[in-house]
Amino acid sequence: MIRELSAVIFFLLSVFFGIVGMIGLFRSKEPLQMMQTGALCGTTAVFSLFVGLLILSPSPSFLVRFILIIFFFLISSPTSTYIVSRLIWQTGMEESDD
Repeated sequence: MIRELSAVIFFLLSVFFGIVGMIGLFRSKEPLQMMQTGALCGTTAVFSLFVGLLILSPSPSFLVRFILIIFFFLISSPTSTYIVSRLIWQTGMEESDD
């Protein structure tokens, strides 16, 4: 009962991060700020979802798999956002026509 309740809390936290992140994404004006907002909302929402799944893991083998997936996700998501934003910054693609 406690496991399921804590997993539901993390699932609701994931929904909260997703909704607040999308609101922040639509309120952002600059392209790099939009990219940072989207990456942050995606990382926190997916991480919360993974922690909820980690709590509900039925066996130790699933637990190890989820930990590896979380570790890979926490390294790859911010790194890919950094690489794309650095490319945008260096090439000057961020300037808009409005």
